[in-house]
Amino acid sequence: MQVRRGGTQVDEADGQFFQAEQPAEKAVTVSDSGAAIDPVCGMEVSIANARHHSNVDGRDFYFCCPACKRLFERNPQEYLVQPEA
Repeated sequence: MQVRRGGTQVDEADGQFFQAEQPAEKAVTVSDSGAAIDPVCGMEVSIANARHHSNVDGRDFYFCCPACKRLFERNPQEYLVQPEA
């Protein structure tokens, strides 16, 4: 089984597509090891070596590639966790 970037999974045996379960929140995570989670694709990114970085509302975000950075910057609210009321 393969998982595509958007969370769509492909069962290679019968070629069927289905949507993978997504976490309820897309949190921006920075670990003690100096890594951050790309808010677009969920990949772990080393902060020290990050080539793609953005700052929104005073918060830093790190990306694995320029495509993820572009998608995020077009509509950051799509990828940010909204505080519950």
